[in-house]
Amino acid sequence: MTPWIASIIALFVWWFSTGAILMAVKYADRAGPQARLTTVICGLPMILLGAYGFWWSLDNTTIFGVYVAFLSALGIWGWIELAFLTGTITGPNTHALPQHTAEWERFIRAWGTLAYHEMLLIAALIAMFLTGWGHENGFGMWTFAVLFFARVSAKLNLFLGVPRINVDFLPDALSHLPSHFRDRKMNWLFPISTTALTFAAACWLERLMAVQTPGQITGFALLSALTALALLEHWVMVLPVPDEKLWRWMLPAPKSTQKDTLKGDIMDFDALFQTQLDDLKGEGNYRIFAELERMSGSFPKAKCHDEDAPDQVTVWCSNDYLGMGQHPAVSKAMVDAVQAYGTGAGGTRNISGTNHAHKELEKELADLHNKEAALLFTSGYVSNWAALSTLGSRLPNAVILSDELNHASMIEGIRHAKCPKVIWKHNDPQDLDRKLAALPANATKIVAFESVYSMDGDIAPIREIVEVCEKHGALSYIDEVHAVGMCGPRGGGVAEREGLMDRITLIEGTLGKAFGVMGGYITGSEAMCDFIRSFASGFIFTTALPPAVAAAAQVSIQHLKASNSERDLQKQKVAYLRKRLDQEGIPHLDNPSHIIPVMIGDPVKTRMLADYLMQTYGIYVQPINYPTVPKGTERLRFTPSPLHSTDDIEHLVMALKELWKQCAISHAVA
Repeated sequence: MTPWIASIIALFVWWFSTGAILMAVKYADRAGPQARLTTVICGLPMILLGAYGFWWSLDNTTIFGVYVAFLSALGIWGWIELAFLTGTITGPNTHALPQHTAEWERFIRAWGTLAYHEMLLIAALIAMFLTGWGHENGFGMWTFAVLFFARVSAKLNLFLGVPRINVDFLPDALSHLPSHFRDRKMNWLFPISTTALTFAAACWLERLMAVQTPGQITGFALLSALTALALLEHWVMVLPVPDEKLWRWMLPAPKSTQKDTLKGDIMDFDALFQTQLDDLKGEGNYRIFAELERMSGSFPKAKCHDEDAPDQVTVWCSNDYLGMGQHPAVSKAMVDAVQAYGTGAGGTRNISGTNHAHKELEKELADLHNKEAALLFTSGYVSNWAALSTLGSRLPNAVILSDELNHASMIEGIRHAKCPKVIWKHNDPQDLDRKLAALPANATKIVAFESVYSMDGDIAPIREIVEVCEKHGALSYIDEVHAVGMCGPRGGGVAEREGLMDRITLIEGTLGKAFGVMGGYITGSEAMCDFIRSFASGFIFTTALPPAVAAAAQVSIQHLKASNSERDLQKQKVAYLRKRLDQEGIPHLDNPSHIIPVMIGDPVKTRMLADYLMQTYGIYVQPINYPTVPKGTERLRFTPSPLHSTDDIEHLVMALKELWKQCAISHAVA
């Protein structure tokens, strides 16, 4: 019975210790960074007792000595795993890879990350073999070797790609790791590692059958069971089963998720809300809005009502890219329209809300993009959501192919379309071509992408994408919200600059950025705009834009059609800021657009830098964090306008230079 008892003990100890470590980490995550360090310090007795037990058992081959060796190895491994999962080894979450990282860079950084994460395990393994080799009881040493191989091979499989990646077990400190992982059908290592574990288990079983002393029988039974469990873990890793479900039968859910959610028989919804808000604050992703008061005629200056900030600040993150929101002609048009029409539209477009100013603006937008018609919406978010959801839900056999970095409004529209969707690699026409070719011949193909991506500032290869769409007979849908007013001889966007507007089926844009007002729109054929007007709930059931807003937007568009001075001056300011950042060694993403992201990679540090800039230097830039960008890619996003002076730019660069020194941020990788 000794082998069976040993196997049951191995199963229970491994399962319980792994579950206990996971739950301890989950508790620490909810309590914040200080609790993670406290958890690791409180776990120090595990490694101290483990080291002593390992040394004591080296020449003790009794059943008790073998159990001590086994449990000592688990104790040492458990503490190292606890330190890893709480981020004590890895440090803050700063190592995320962008989704479009090249394969060679992903490979090199994955191996580097693995070596960095496992340095304590490697050191412990070497120390055990140096200490234990040649002694009679080597079961502790081999137990740790099995644990080491199982953990390292599991992570290598994730880096190289497994059929399905189960990352639900990752705590907050390691939430950046999935950006290193790859999701694909199989990799070369998975069959090798599972075969190696199977072979090791067979070897332990063979030795179990050959030995006769009770201590050796117990030891090889423990090793056999542990190796079999490691093999099982490899297969569990590729199944979409959240780890918490694996432990739920044995360990209770953390109390913090249930805390104060019931008052008698009444659910306390505020407690539920506050729990998630506290989690958001603990991660450093809670957003704090600056209370500003724009001063007409003084852009980019604004009055600040925050207690800890100067009374006047310089705004460096506005989407009013050209300052048209305070252009005298635009302001006058809005004031005149309010006096002529009043303030509101009076209803939805189909119930008394269609004003003459709306129709005139739609004509102006159709002309801007050289299309037959245009349709107004209350925002760019709504125009994307309404148009994509209507196209996907109403067109027969529709399939929407979406760039993997599309804006949340496009993603939401695709989700509400409830039609099949295909995600193609960011700005990769070849991948789009392959995925279009794989669709059925009767599919109605809709390709959705952006021209300028607002967070990284990169620009899509529109010509190549359009050619792929034409090759497969696909409807091309481009979001130009960060390009209209900014690019092209008349401000028609990147598609106008490239001479491609007539080859794109639908062009979507906004009035709330370079045009300086608010609202969204689509342009295209008369039939398509009428189709969306007739079926899009986001158009039918919402109050129309105020006529004064439409009138101001029309004047802004007319001005930027005729004037290039704002665009030219803005390009000069962007080039000058990039030059000065380079001269001072401040890292920023190089791109061909007007958006300058300065990468930080940590939400807490990003928030801290933004606060320092506001409070000490009177510079306002909003930190960009999750969910706007993936965790680990947090940044400060600067948008120079033609109205930022040279002194403004110098003041910003000097402030960043000083903060980079004070906060010890790397000039190579921020």
